[in-house]
Amino acid sequence: MNRIKLSLLSALGITALFAGNALAEINVAASFSITEDIVHEIGGDRVKVTAVIPRGSNPHSYSLRPQDLMTLEKADIVFLTGLGFDDYLKRWASAPEHQKKIVDISRGIKPIQNENDDHEGEDHENEHEYHAEHEHHHQGTDPHAWQNPLNGAVYAENIRRELCNREPDSCEFFTGNADNYIKSLKNLDSRYQELFARVPDKNRIMITTHDAFNYLADRYRIKILAPRGITDSHEPSAGDIAAIEKLMKENKVHAVFIENLAANAAVEDLSRKNGRVINGMLFTDSLAEEPEGNTYLRMIEHNLRVIHDAMSQ
Repeated sequence: MNRIKLSLLSALGITALFAGNALAEINVAASFSITEDIVHEIGGDRVKVTAVIPRGSNPHSYSLRPQDLMTLEKADIVFLTGLGFDDYLKRWASAPEHQKKIVDISRGIKPIQNENDDHEGEDHENEHEYHAEHEHHHQGTDPHAWQNPLNGAVYAENIRRELCNREPDSCEFFTGNADNYIKSLKNLDSRYQELFARVPDKNRIMITTHDAFNYLADRYRIKILAPRGITDSHEPSAGDIAAIEKLMKENKVHAVFIENLAANAAVEDLSRKNGRVINGMLFTDSLAEEPEGNTYLRMIEHNLRVIHDAMSQ
């Protein structure tokens, strides 16, 4: 009987030891669905990650809800996408008690300046703190860096580094996941560098709804024509439409796309009036439910594939 009791106590002691050494789950808030997905790929089951802006919502017109503030308050880490994308969190992030858990994952990315930013220099300090309808103003910088897969690799490395800082015992796990993920992004980029290199320069022009593809265009030497501005809230004027229509005809542009979150009427009208076919839908500022856009890697691969295919016709 005593031996049985000792065995039982030993077993309980071992169980308690393992329970005490169990790796803590890191509670993460990510600014939007693309960042959320990258965190999930690297953190796996050792992080609990929630997007502040939920999948399928347009970040350029999103207003924070009370539950979003709860997500931020409960988080151990808040990953911001950076480059002005997260201006809607400016007031919350400026509080000293919040700054210690904020990480900007754009560190190391070379920003592209938005030459046509109508809002540069405006003072937004008096905007309603959390609940007013608003645009995201990007202060001259294009925040859509994720459209270049190599920038996605920078995000991944910054996330890996911070997760390792917070949970060193899981660093090997995070690093293995990050290495595999970054390799996939770099392989994707290399493949499309080769494919776009075979497309004549005169064919590398595309029309899409809003100006969200500058990083992709810069990487693969593509010219973008977009009726709407950087935020998708700029209503195109008759002059905007006429200028794009002129370029469409002069350059015989056939690569025409709509976007998953945007108001696409201007592009659809241009296409119809000029006998062009819409070549497909691009994913811009949110992941989607559709399989081709439900992860960051799939989203980027889809965008590159449909753009390349349209320009290769």
